[in-house]
Formats: sequence, structure tokens, C-alpha cells
Amino acid sequence: AGAEAGLQAARARAGVRSGKSGAAESATALVINAPRSGVMQAVHVAPGQRVAAAAPLFEVVRLDQVWIRVPVYVGDLPEVVRGEPARISGIGEGGGLAGRAARPVAAPPSADPNAASADLYFELSNEARLLRPGERVGATLTLRGDEGEQLTVPWSAVLHDAFGGTWVYTRSAPHVYTRQRVEVQNVAGELAVLARGPAPGTQVVTVGAVELFGTEFGTGK
Repeated sequence: AGAEAGLQAARARAGVRSGKSGAAESATALVINAPRSGVMQAVHVAPGQRVAAAAPLFEVVRLDQVWIRVPVYVGDLPEVVRGEPARISGIGEGGGLAGRAARPVAAPPSADPNAASADLYFELSNEARLLRPGERVGATLTLRGDEGEQLTVPWSAVLHDAFGGTWVYTRSAPHVYTRQRVEVQNVAGELAVLARGPAPGTQVVTVGAVELFGTEFGTGK
């Protein structure tokens, strides 16, 4: 009986496809309208394929508004000011010097235990289609600053070596400059807030620091 039922079902399907069965007359195309306009990102079925109920057919994404996922080390989460917008900039742009404001949004909590990071989400207008899904960008977050004054230098004075170390050149005498190690805590606009650096009031090189760095190691002019 089971084999007979399977045979009849197979003949019915063959009749629908060949148009020789009365079932073909009842088979009509079902138009499914996308709930919103967007870009077709993925198609999960082929024309004529039989699909189960509630199976995804295709994916449509909106690009006029994008979400930015920012993984943050869990030890730094208490220092992040929640509710403040983030500055989103492209790779290669100066940190804190450029970018567009993205407002925080509520999203399902996610984290990466291997990297000891938790994710924060921000929404950014993308009317000009400058960003694409999956693109890597830079994000500058607002941190809770310590009370009182903080040591700062112009961001243009900070140099990075091949190992990620940060340095500045200080003026020790007329036409004499000394490279000094600094520890950048965060960047605020055109200023770099230092956790460790030269004494307050020390003169630092803000224009031409890269040339001094190249001269010191024999690669500059």
C-alpha cells in the first residue's frame, strides 16, 4: 500500500510538470512580495524546487541603515559610557579625527569567549551606500575619564613603530630632539590622552615627527 501511494504521488508530480494532469490546472504561481525594498543578498531555492513550509527563499537587506558590531574587551566594558554615540571611520582614517556618529541600539547580547570580548551595536545612516555588509571599520567609543586634569599631546605628535609602540619626540635643547615612549589611553578629537608620557609642559614635535623618526633610523631624507 505504501509503495502504491508513493507511485501515485510520483505520477501526480510528473503530470503537474508535464501539464498533462488536472492537478496542473490548479497549480498557480504564488507571488510573495518582499516586506521592504533592498538588495537581494542570497537566494536559497531554485525555480521549480519544492520547498517546505516556513523555509527561507531569499534574503533581502537594506543598505540605507546599517548596524556596526563593535567587540569590546570585557575588562574595558565598565569604562565605556553607554548611550553615547560612536564615531565610525574607515580603515586608514585617523582615529578620532574623522568619522560619522552612530547611535547605540539594543540588540541580542553576543560575546566571544575566546577573545574575552562582548559586542556593542550601533546604527549608522548609509544613504550614500559607502558601507557594505561585512566591511571592517574603526569605531571610537566614549570612555569614562578620570576626575581632574589628564596628560594630553596633539594626536599628530604620536608615532607608531613596527611593533605597535607609541612614541613622541620631545625638545631637549635647541635643534635637539629625543624620542620618548608614551602610552595612549584614548583619542579625543585632535588630542591623544596619555596614561604615561612626558612631564606636563614638555615641548613635543607636532609637525615633522615622521621625518625625525626616519632620520633616526637612517630611512629619512
